[in-house]
Amino acid sequence: MRGEAVNKYSVRFRCDECSQDHTMGQDIFLENGPTSKAAIGDFFADREIDPQLTKIMRNKVLCPGTGNLISQPDIQKIFLTLLDD
Repeated sequence: MRGEAVNKYSVRFRCDECSQDHTMGQDIFLENGPTSKAAIGDFFADREIDPQLTKIMRNKVLCPGTGNLISQPDIQKIFLTLLDD
């Protein structure tokens, strides 16, 4: 399920500490990205993960529920969500 143009996406992840979805704090632009919410592991299963995402995935993010800085190494728990801009 790939789109046809360059679109803006929110990068979000499922927090292992509080079981909620949180933003990674950065949006990205992708050409031919997913047309609906997609796990990075699924969307990039047949190709290399976009370098922008690789950098974002290395960052630790504050969990608003626990106040802890966390990272999410599981690419099945990191999602791209199409933004309407």
